[in-house]
Amino acid sequence: MEESLHTLVYIALGGLVLGFTAKVLQRLAESPRGALRVVCLGDSITANGGYCRELATHLPKGSKVKVFGYAGQGTKHILSNIDDVLAFYPTDVVILAGVNDLPRKGGDTVAATNLLKMYATFRQLGIRVTAVQITPWHGYPTAKGFEQNTYNLNSWIAREAVVDAVVNTSALGDNNYYLLPEYSADGLHLTAKGQKVLGGLIATQSF
Repeated sequence: MEESLHTLVYIALGGLVLGFTAKVLQRLAESPRGALRVVCLGDSITANGGYCRELATHLPKGSKVKVFGYAGQGTKHILSNIDDVLAFYPTDVVILAGVNDLPRKGGDTVAATNLLKMYATFRQLGIRVTAVQITPWHGYPTAKGFEQNTYNLNSWIAREAVVDAVVNTSALGDNNYYLLPEYSADGLHLTAKGQKVLGGLIATQSF
C-alpha cells in the first residue's frame, strides 16, 4: 500500500467512552439473558439487509439486528454516520465496507484509514467489532485494473486490523475473486442465496 498502515493512530474519544459504554451496559441489562444488539454497517451489500436477516437467525433469543447500509458510498461517508449507529447502543457492530473506495489509486489506503477509525471508535466504547473482508467483486467492470487494492485491503483486515473477529468471504468467489454465478447477477451485489451464505459465514466465523 502507498503508506504503512502501521502508522495510523486511533481517534480520541475522551469522556464519550464511559458515557456510551454505560448506556450499552444498561441496554444489555434490560435485554433477555444472552441477547445482543447487533448493527450491520456498510454500503449497498449491507443496505439489502439479506445477510443481516440471516445472521439474526443464528443469534441468541431476544437479540436485535439493525441495518445501516449506505448504497454507493465509500468509507468516509459511512464513518460520518457513526453517531446514528451509536444511538442504537449496539453490543456488536459488523462492518463490511470499502469496495466503493477501491477503484482508484490509493483507494485501499483510504478505505483502511477510515475503517481503522470505525474499528477504534467502537472498540474504545466497549462494543465488539467484526470486520468482514471485501466480498469477491473482480467480475464487476470498475474492478478492472484495481484488483490489487482488494487484496491489499483484505490482507490488512486479516493481519493488522485491531478487531474482535475477522470474516473471510472468499468462499463466495473463485480463484480470481469473481463472485460465483449463483451468488450474484452483476458480479458485485449478492443474490438472496449469496446474502444467505454471507450471513452464515459471519455467524460461523464471529458469533
